[in-house]
Order: sequence, then C-alpha cells, then structure tokens
Amino acid sequence: MTLLILVCVAAGLAYYFLAAGPARGRTFVRSVMFLRCLEVGQTPEQANVSISSPTMTDNPKVIRFAKRALQLRYGGKRSPAIAEAKRRGMIEPKTKA
Repeated sequence: MTLLILVCVAAGLAYYFLAAGPARGRTFVRSVMFLRCLEVGQTPEQANVSISSPTMTDNPKVIRFAKRALQLRYGGKRSPAIAEAKRRGMIEPKTKA
C-alpha cells in the first residue's frame, strides 16, 4: 500500500513538472525580453505591448538571447528574472479558457 502511494505521488509530481515546464519557459523568455525593453528606454506599458505577440516566444533568435541571459545574468536560474520582471511591471498574458 505504501509503495502504491509513493508511486502515485511520484507520478503526480512528474506530471506537474513536465506540464508546467513549457509554460514556465515561455514566461522566462517574455521576462527577459520585457527587461530588455526597459533597458532600451521603454516604459513598462510599452514593454508589455512589445512582448504581447503570442509567437514572440517561438522565435529562435529570441530564445537564444534568453538562454544567453540565463547564463550570463541569472546564473542559470529562471526564477530571479521572472520575479524581477513582475516586480518592474510585466503583466502575464490572459489565457484562453
């Protein structure tokens, strides 16, 4: 019985992390681009408009830029970039229900 519970918990955690991975990656890419827009002088409102394209996170150049920023600026951790972008005014896109 204990083994069954452990297997269920492990399966639940695996599903949670695998399902949340792509969404968190898109949020990270949006965060990096939002912070970049602020660096070049845009207001938070303008930056939110700039990153609002749903296909922006699929652009290979943008993804490579975000990966470089991940290593150079954030030491391989996505959470600090996401937290900083939200603190500086990044708005999450509305999801379709």
